[in-house]
Amino acid sequence: MTPRFVIGLSFSLLLSLVILSNHSVAAEPEKRTLHVTGSGEVHQTPDAAELYAAISAVARSAKDAMAEVSQKGHAMLKAAEKHGIEKRDIQTGSISLVPVYERRRRSEPAMEPKITGYRANLRYRIASRKIKTFGTLLDVLVEAGANNVSGVRFFVTEHTKIANEARRRAIADARRSAAVLATAAGVKLGPAIRIEDNGGVSVPQPVARSMSLRSASMPIAPGQVSARAQVRVVFSLLD
Repeated sequence: MTPRFVIGLSFSLLLSLVILSNHSVAAEPEKRTLHVTGSGEVHQTPDAAELYAAISAVARSAKDAMAEVSQKGHAMLKAAEKHGIEKRDIQTGSISLVPVYERRRRSEPAMEPKITGYRANLRYRIASRKIKTFGTLLDVLVEAGANNVSGVRFFVTEHTKIANEARRRAIADARRSAAVLATAAGVKLGPAIRIEDNGGVSVPQPVARSMSLRSASMPIAPGQVSARAQVRVVFSLLD
């Protein structure tokens, strides 16, 4: 008699809990949300620039070729520092030494190529925090011995600041769009309940083509760099 009573009581309690649980789920109101996308963009004039300056020399011996580029390299670094470039903004990019072979005419029989000399190359990455005198820096480097300038790039040193400003503008843009939609639908806009950064912030930086130079007297136009951000925001809707 006792076991049947216990089983019956347990079943009744379980049934009551299920009914209460279903009633609780049914009573919970469905959350209304609004999904929008916002974008933000910031433009700023670059305050710094960098380039790669290279020196090459050809000599009969590898030692003479390396000695020549080394001598010109020291002269170029000295000229850059005199122009106001800090040592921390000068970095050796690459050093190479390759043999130079005698050219064979098509009519001549195929033979083992003969080495006639060696070509040495020395490449530096140089950054400047003085945009207004960047054109003059090119002149200085060429006069000191640089015979190839490449990878000219203008950028903003405080890129994190403009990236964060782009994010703030993206959020503001998303809120404006959500407010318009909510007003049109006759509902009130609630707080943001989820924010997604779509792919981070892009800061494109213009790059100039490589230039083999004898004279670098030229106007420099850094233009502007732009930081772009895009976000997805989910807002709650209120009655």
